[in-house]
Amino acid sequence: MNGEYTIYVRDKDMNIVGMVDDYKEFTATLQFCDVGTWQLKISCASQHAKLFQPNTGIVVHRKGVDRVLFSGTVTGIQKYWTVDEDSGPGALIVTGYDDNYIAKYHVCYPDPLQPISHQDWDTDANTDFPSSRALEGLISANAGYDSKSSPFRVPAGYDTPGDGRQDWPYDTFGDPVPYSVRYDNLLDAVKPIATKSGIGWRNAYDHQDRKIRLECWEVKDLSKLVRFSPEIGNLKEFVYSMNAPKCTRAVIGARGEAHLRYVESYTNAEAEEAEKFWGIVAEQFFDATDVPIMRDAKAPWSDPIIDPNYTGQGDMNLDKALSMIHQKGDTHLRENGPSSNLQLYPLDTPQCMFGRDWWIGDIVSCIIDGDVHSDPVTKVTISDSASGTSLTVSLGAQGTTASANVYTEIQSLWRQLNELKSRR
Repeated sequence: MNGEYTIYVRDKDMNIVGMVDDYKEFTATLQFCDVGTWQLKISCASQHAKLFQPNTGIVVHRKGVDRVLFSGTVTGIQKYWTVDEDSGPGALIVTGYDDNYIAKYHVCYPDPLQPISHQDWDTDANTDFPSSRALEGLISANAGYDSKSSPFRVPAGYDTPGDGRQDWPYDTFGDPVPYSVRYDNLLDAVKPIATKSGIGWRNAYDHQDRKIRLECWEVKDLSKLVRFSPEIGNLKEFVYSMNAPKCTRAVIGARGEAHLRYVESYTNAEAEEAEKFWGIVAEQFFDATDVPIMRDAKAPWSDPIIDPNYTGQGDMNLDKALSMIHQKGDTHLRENGPSSNLQLYPLDTPQCMFGRDWWIGDIVSCIIDGDVHSDPVTKVTISDSASGTSLTVSLGAQGTTASANVYTEIQSLWRQLNELKSRR
């Protein structure tokens, strides 16, 4: 297209067989410690269209960036024709995953260094390995060099470090993160090791070896160096919002029939603070008949009692039953409490370029309304077409309420904004 990205096609033997420069549209999404996706649209009349076959893949480079930006395999090929835009020979729409798909499609064996007939261990577990060693070991033993349970488990052209391998031993950086797996999905098993220890990993094509190689690295805190803001001119857009709670008082109904049913209106400090902040009292009823507590038929207005007919396992007393109700209340209030949304859209610029100056997993900062918000880069989507190129970045738990402190942060931003307005 415009020369920003170079796309090569690799064959089933991992050889580069062509460079595609006449595609119509290309998009790719990179995700930190997860599987990325890609899509390419090309005219069927192009001589390059026939390069895209099952068991082939792509390797993407970016001008000014030394590392391979993206590599992946073909998982879908679609012929596309319309009377308007893609008449004549039509177009191919080729889709695929990045090479992290290997972890997505493998299982963690209890004893992966043994044949499939010997998988009689309870779990594969460790508490002492450095996180890089644990992560690389799980991948290598279940999908790579150290996989001994079956000769056919390792995808063609995939290479990893291994035990006793002189040319490529396991890395030993990162704090230990305990793991215990038994037929777990391999991607799900390595995700918490990476995120808890501050390391990143990916599978990427290596031109020299003509293989897909496992990479593992320590993520960088670039929050003081890589900054985005309207004043600098490299922040395209930001949006933050707050929403009132749906529930501040949980009306919980436990056991008992009619006047013997135990009902409690439960709230907590966070919900009370939300009532003051928003001026809203919001009640919701939910059923908790699984908690064996009720009113005493002999004295229905006295303190509640444990259901005389309770036959559950384990000891049960009044304090424990009340604690169960309050835990349910806390959960309900949290799930229906005040919410917030924070979305930040940094711009990729020649002065601060993705792939060269910052990378997936690195912590960067955005300055909005005078407040510095630092988060890791979790997802990057690149697009290239005749209309131009773009790069969209997601930071942290952007667009969700998954971040535990995001509501508090936005409350602070809102207060600062109002203080600025009052001084004008």
